[in-house]
Amino acid sequence: MSGYHPICAKCPFELKDRKCLNENGKNPGGCPTKKFEDKKEEFIERYFKDNLESFYKISSEVEGPPKTRIEETVYVAEKMGYKHIGLAFCIGLRKEGRIIADLFEKKGFKLSSVMCKCGNIKKKDIYKEIPEKAAGKNFCNPFLQAEALNYAHTEWNIVLGLCVGHDSIFMKYSNVMCTVLAAKDRVAAHNPLGPIYNIDSYYKFLKK
Repeated sequence: MSGYHPICAKCPFELKDRKCLNENGKNPGGCPTKKFEDKKEEFIERYFKDNLESFYKISSEVEGPPKTRIEETVYVAEKMGYKHIGLAFCIGLRKEGRIIADLFEKKGFKLSSVMCKCGNIKKKDIYKEIPEKAAGKNFCNPFLQAEALNYAHTEWNIVLGLCVGHDSIFMKYSNVMCTVLAAKDRVAAHNPLGPIYNIDSYYKFLKK
């Protein structure tokens, strides 16, 4: 372990005074802008490799006039010239998955989709004793979701509501870059920031 500990989320300085936005700005210990400032040119060069330059520039364009997340996703796909999009989705969002598939197909894309329960893996095949918290009989299978979309040769994959951790496995094994359209939150109507916005009221117990 390096011991390096960046703390951008707790930076004590006003935004306008931070080194990441002001060359003469201030920085706390562990500031990545300060720590890696001698590699700035190297990082810039890396955006010109592996087709990242176009992807990076187009992705930056969505910071312009506000669009919904789905509009931004379609925009990037169109600007990048993608023809074949992948969708890895949760069984609980299968209705939304169908709507998204229809939307992309109407825009002229080919969309391949794989649901989380693909492969029919039983929890008894994995657990010797199934924990009470492991709801349902079948396991999610993010590895197969990735493999199926890899085999389909998708150009860009959309993640829709995969479980925490399963999304990580899917993105680790996807052969192409991924984007998250929506994150699952079964309590907060798939709005994970809802409890954060209410951290001093309804969800103050989270701070304990």
